[in-house]
Amino acid sequence: MTAKKIGVVGSGVVGSSVAYYLAQSGVDVTLIDRGPTGENASGKNAGNLNPLFMSPPALIPLALQSLDLHKRLREELMALGCLSYALEPVKRVLLSMTKDQTNQLQALVDLFSGHKDFSLRSLEKREICKMDSRVSDEFESGLLMLGNMAVDSYLLNINLREAAYRLGARLVRTEVKSIKKTIADTVELDTPLGTFSFDDVVLATGPWGCELEDQVGFALPIEPVKGELLRMKLPDSGIKHDWTHNMISLYKRGRNEVWVGVTKERVGFDSKPTDAGKEFLLKGAIEIMPEMSKASIIEHSATLRPMSKTELPIVDRVPGWNNVYIANGGGSKGTLTCTGIGSALKDLVLHGHKNNISSFHPLVN
Repeated sequence: MTAKKIGVVGSGVVGSSVAYYLAQSGVDVTLIDRGPTGENASGKNAGNLNPLFMSPPALIPLALQSLDLHKRLREELMALGCLSYALEPVKRVLLSMTKDQTNQLQALVDLFSGHKDFSLRSLEKREICKMDSRVSDEFESGLLMLGNMAVDSYLLNINLREAAYRLGARLVRTEVKSIKKTIADTVELDTPLGTFSFDDVVLATGPWGCELEDQVGFALPIEPVKGELLRMKLPDSGIKHDWTHNMISLYKRGRNEVWVGVTKERVGFDSKPTDAGKEFLLKGAIEIMPEMSKASIIEHSATLRPMSKTELPIVDRVPGWNNVYIANGGGSKGTLTCTGIGSALKDLVLHGHKNNISSFHPLVN
């Protein structure tokens, strides 16, 4: 029996995950993207894998499943000879200056107590100072969060794409100009390199999903949300923990690097870093750790993340099409949920169903 031919448009972390899980199932996969893999949000984020913290309640089942899939994925990619992408446990401290902030953080304790692999422990001021004396003494207390993980999101994206390739997927660098149905109930993608014909097509085009709306005759309920990030380096040594206060976090990433994130703006498709964004991040970083005023900036980046109104990802068939699917809307949890999205999309295409259906944004209400 001839293997199903499936085209995946978009090689970000979601599209590459979809291509990997489909190729792992023996499908004939072609992964298509007009730009380099990992050049946008998939490759420029802190790589947090936090299934409970700041997740909408409806997302948590998928988020937990996705973290388990990440742990399995590491072993699978190693078996294929892929490189390490720094999947590792993370210790994160949520900081509090006021009694109101402390009460808000304590509300998280009940959420974490229901999950055996995760924990929150209260920290007094002296304990925070012992963990890192450079943290501001303005903080009265904190919570130590355990159970989360982090990855190098760029290397994860590259490895997913490489793993799909090693399992037989083709990689094509070109732009999709149009999508057409055929009499034979296949789908044709017109590109500058010619026309590609597939049994099924998956659109994993992130915030640029709207570019193909006219072609599929459906408005995708996705909005681009801009996030700015600073890669910095302290003069003497990096940090051993992640530190968070309000919207700002200091992340232990790379070799002695401190990443500062993140902003969240709805400004359409404007993906340029701004002075205002940089100042906001620096001010927050210095508030957490005054020593950050001496840190050098390695890179100031801004990227667009695709977000649905419910902040739940979309895994669904496009209305009016038998064989065109959407995998999109991971938002700020895209690096985490890419495994769950990829696995669910594979099940939907090959078996007609998906797990954790309540964890996805409905394409049609």
